[in-house]
Amino acid sequence: MKNTIIGIGIVIVLILGFGGYYMISNNNFTIVPTNSSDINNSPISTNPTPTTTPTPANVTVDIKNFAFNPPILNIKVGTKVVWTNNGSAPHNITSNSGGILSSATLSTGQFFSFTFTKTGSFSYHCAIHPMMKGIVVVIN
Repeated sequence: MKNTIIGIGIVIVLILGFGGYYMISNNNFTIVPTNSSDINNSPISTNPTPTTTPTPANVTVDIKNFAFNPPILNIKVGTKVVWTNNGSAPHNITSNSGGILSSATLSTGQFFSFTFTKTGSFSYHCAIHPMMKGIVVVIN
């Protein structure tokens, strides 16, 4: 019995050793984050491939409980922001100055979207409920 356990242990060590050697010798492995502090970092590859600049994704703002969530957005130029009214009351999106953001009144389930093409800080509010405020910060 003891010899069988030792034999199984040796086989496992050999398999792991040869597998690791194969992966390293072929430069065919990727290191994936294993703890929460690494989640925002991209996996590290020993065999990198050229990439193109990613297209900015859509970012959503939830309108609910008389608040914009998140109230402050930090995005890149070219990002589309979509505000969706998930509350029971009507709301709108209105620029504090400059008129860049101006939606119709949104009933429950309706949305408004805007693609930011310039850098800057864009403050907005709900004209129906002026205590509801938000800011979109756009960088290159």
